[in-house]
Amino acid sequence: MADISGMPSLIARFVAIPQMKDRPFSMGLDREGDVTKMLPGEEDKATLIRLDKLKIIDVVIIESSEALLNELKLALFFSDEYDLRQLDLN
Repeated sequence: MADISGMPSLIARFVAIPQMKDRPFSMGLDREGDVTKMLPGEEDKATLIRLDKLKIIDVVIIESSEALLNELKLALFFSDEYDLRQLDLN
């Protein structure tokens, strides 16, 4: 889930959303900021919420894009759904 409520609409529409569509995983977009305000997190940081059968098992606050990429790679590494050799997360 990504809160894009603070993103200028032209940037979202023509740059960010098309790039998000190319990702090999599903992503929800909160255009108004209402859905994500109930989730844990800190301003200007990413929050990775790990679930097991819709139960929260871990919450990680991530401060940089590099750290987020590393966390996503780790999460996908331990997932049965993806073959990391076929993913391009850069």
